[in-house]
Amino acid sequence: MQEQCSPAVPLIALSPSSQSSDPGQSLSYTVTLSNRDNTNCGSTIFTLSDAVPSGWTGSLSPSSLNLDAGQTGSVTLTVTSAAAAASGSYGLDVNVTGSETVHSVADTAEYIVADQCSMYVPELSLTPSTQSGYPGTTLIYTVSLSNRDNPACNGSTFSMTPSLPAGWSGTVVPASVTLVPGASASASLTVTSMDTTTSGAYSVRVDIGGAAAHETGLSAVYVVNEVIVKPPADSVPPTAPGALQVDIKRKSNNLSWASASDNVGVAGYLVWRDGVMIADITTTSYSDRSIIPGTVYSYWISAYDAAGNESDSSKSVDTEPVISTKPPKKK
Repeated sequence: MQEQCSPAVPLIALSPSSQSSDPGQSLSYTVTLSNRDNTNCGSTIFTLSDAVPSGWTGSLSPSSLNLDAGQTGSVTLTVTSAAAAASGSYGLDVNVTGSETVHSVADTAEYIVADQCSMYVPELSLTPSTQSGYPGTTLIYTVSLSNRDNPACNGSTFSMTPSLPAGWSGTVVPASVTLVPGASASASLTVTSMDTTTSGAYSVRVDIGGAAAHETGLSAVYVVNEVIVKPPADSVPPTAPGALQVDIKRKSNNLSWASASDNVGVAGYLVWRDGVMIADITTTSYSDRSIIPGTVYSYWISAYDAAGNESDSSKSVDTEPVISTKPPKKK
């Protein structure tokens, strides 16, 4: 005897079972349907319909399948969420009906509406906040940047541009970074002041560009130190003292002379007797008390300044009898 047709519940599956997207976006799901009637049954036309949240749109292509017993087919479910849909999980239903009551079946998939992207001003720091250097010095600051957008946003590119006093030079390396929400990066701000910059505190700034919500900036301080100019070294010796005179007394020879002059100033005088320095004084007179009465001595004077420059010797003067001698050359 010929076996009779035995209709069975068809097998249905939606793939993927879950997807996520921003509000107003379209997602596609594959609906797979298998006819599980026994082979004594003829082909069956299965009609498919969708059920999506209010305000959403859904479509099935094709909307029906003609399947023989044991045969499998598929259709595409396309779902577009409402533009104002709140974030959360939403169910999507596909219902199937056929020629037999047992052919009615349904399956559900999930559409997750992600949070809407909200952009925020990035977190920015510039360290150190203050540095100092002499004019023309190159200083380096560290720029730290963090993307504070919420997780629903995609990655963003942030440009970094230096803003410096006129005539100064500087770069930010790298000049831009791309960051996903929550990510951070650092860069180097290199700044060189002008050689002619006067001392004082100057602002150096990094401006952040990109999306309008990301525009910001931050300043640090570059202190230009005062350059202390030292006077040129004094290499000019004083003039030779003049008008040396010796007043001979019984126990001393009293010397006096005219002041020397110097481009900066005379610091003192050296008293010489017979080629030996016997005194270093700041006045223009000297009393030589270490003498032997009746002994002939030869005196001369030289001047010196604070830089150690020594003048030529004055004309020498001898005690009695007067002997004209030329002062020795300075070593």
